[in-house]
Amino acid sequence: MSFTRRFVHMLARVLVAAVCLSGFSVGCMIVQQEKMIYLPRQYSEAERGTFKSLGLQALTFHTSQGKQVAYWLPPTVSAPETPNIWLVFSGNGGCSTDYLSVAKSGSEASGWLFIDYPSYGSCAGKPTPETIRETAEGAIQTLAAILKQSPDQLRPKLGAFGHSIGSAAALEIAAETRMKRVVIVSPFTSMKAMAARYITPMLTGFLRHRFDNRATLDKVASNGARVMILHGSNDRMIPASMGRSLAERHPDRCTFIAIEGAGHNDVIHLGDKQIALALQDLE
Repeated sequence: MSFTRRFVHMLARVLVAAVCLSGFSVGCMIVQQEKMIYLPRQYSEAERGTFKSLGLQALTFHTSQGKQVAYWLPPTVSAPETPNIWLVFSGNGGCSTDYLSVAKSGSEASGWLFIDYPSYGSCAGKPTPETIRETAEGAIQTLAAILKQSPDQLRPKLGAFGHSIGSAAALEIAAETRMKRVVIVSPFTSMKAMAARYITPMLTGFLRHRFDNRATLDKVASNGARVMILHGSNDRMIPASMGRSLAERHPDRCTFIAIEGAGHNDVIHLGDKQIALALQDLE
């Protein structure tokens, strides 16, 4: 066999291998993307055993994903019949009650509704943008019934707080219910931009879980909401430039606050005073 023919055969094998590898990567992106995006953590029995002593009330309800459980922390001081209520959404790999410190540093006259995603905390099912929104809506309806209010009566009192992927959940439910108060920490611009950052732009077209915080923020701002965006200056997972670019879309409705020296996970601790002020400013 001549050198030319050997070279052509070798090149063909390389191309076939490359196509197979590309196909394998695409297949993984399609089939395994839930495992790549979501990192569920469930409560241990020991954790659930402490909730009552922390003042948390379990709210149980059902959605298309099965049994869901949210946790309600009522105001700790005398408040109006229907207090201001903050919905809390966690970052990935965590649960909503991991942010109890945020509630403790916030207004004592506010109530706090901690909402976990399907398969997180005490919730069954699978998380998607749609099922997360469904769980949030179910938690609002369940709390309204407990407070002897209709969901429509409760909505003017609602605000949303979210960290990381929880920022996307907070913006989604804020847009759906026309909330006027939103505080988000370490938000990304879109899941597609995150996929391009960590995998490759070539595969982002196969993304099925398309959280797009830019588009959702546009809806929230058009509803007249005030949005506080906080971001750690040393965040290497979701760069602060993403949070800043979101705020710059609606400078009349959004305020950007940089938490100097904070990364992605320690921003809640290092930025506790700024977060508390942001929440109080929107009361």
